[in-house]
Amino acid sequence: ARAAAEGAWDALVAHRPARGRALHREEHATLISELATAYERAALERVEALSRGANGDDVERLRQELEAAAAEAFGLFRALPLPTETDPPRLYHLLRVAAIAVVGDARAGLDQWIALGGDALDLEPRDGRWDATLRARLAAVWLDLLRGPSHAAIERSFESLGHLREERAHQEAELLASLPAAAAQQMRLHLFALYYMADAAAALTLHGRRGPLPETTARIASDFDNARAVTLGDMTLDVVLQWLDVAARRIADRQTSQMELPGINA
Repeated sequence: ARAAAEGAWDALVAHRPARGRALHREEHATLISELATAYERAALERVEALSRGANGDDVERLRQELEAAAAEAFGLFRALPLPTETDPPRLYHLLRVAAIAVVGDARAGLDQWIALGGDALDLEPRDGRWDATLRARLAAVWLDLLRGPSHAAIERSFESLGHLREERAHQEAELLASLPAAAAQQMRLHLFALYYMADAAAALTLHGRRGPLPETTARIASDFDNARAVTLGDMTLDVVLQWLDVAARRIADRQTSQMELPGINA
């Protein structure tokens, strides 16, 4: 599976096929996907162990194992074709793999993977429904932040989140009014999950824009806990939220440590 993934990735880099599709046989794609998923599960087991309050040497061991498993998972996932359906499968896939890359300390590979996506990374929704617009714009914000929150990325995120906040009341009311009562209630919960996801992005954006701020990691963790509480059993979104939580807190912690130099207050 590793050999097939490396070959497919080399072919992607060399040939840049349209829409970022990997060049390998179908049976190889199955092998790669199975191994990538196994490493992803191993990584999430470490996340759960750390969340239960590991102590002493176990913390450092679990962190190293988490990073190693995430790096292996990303090295495999990047060789697979992107989902053909844009919203939400491709959006969720992009966010999940990008977050895995951050946790696996594979930022350089992430930039290359995104660059090879080409027109597959056109995230604009094909219809004007508020939920589709919200998912697409949040995906763009999070990809910006995950790639490395540069000044330009932080400002884009700040502006995009501001526009979403301004549009929310009118667009949400219009969408919910167009749906039957039961569907509207389900949609309301889905939107709440996305709003908490936006709140976490806002916390990370402000951390880079005004910080570092000491409460950022706690705010991010709380926002993602709230988002996961209302996903209605959508396991695909739940896993995306898990990875974004870990990646966002890692980014915030790194920015804080970079600013806390001896003799200089952050």
